[in-house]
Amino acid sequence: MDTRRGRVREWHADEGWGVVETPGSGDPVWVHFSVIDAAGGFRELTPGAEVEFTAEDVEQDGYRRRATWVRG
Repeated sequence: MDTRRGRVREWHADEGWGVVETPGSGDPVWVHFSVIDAAGGFRELTPGAEVEFTAEDVEQDGYRRRATWVRG
C-alpha cells in the first residue's frame, strides 16, 4: 500500500476513532486508535495535525476508506 500524508479532521477520544483528509483525494479516511503507531506513547490524534497513513477501500461507519496504519 502507498503511504500518504494527510491532516486529522476530527478525533473522538472518548470513542477512539477519527477522520483524516488528504489533499487531492475526495474520500476522507476513517481511523481507529488501534492502528496508530505511537512508538510507546498514547494512541491519540490531534485535530489539525499532519499524519502519514496507509488505507484500504472498505466501508466503515459511512466512510469508504479505512486506515490500516497511522503515524503522527
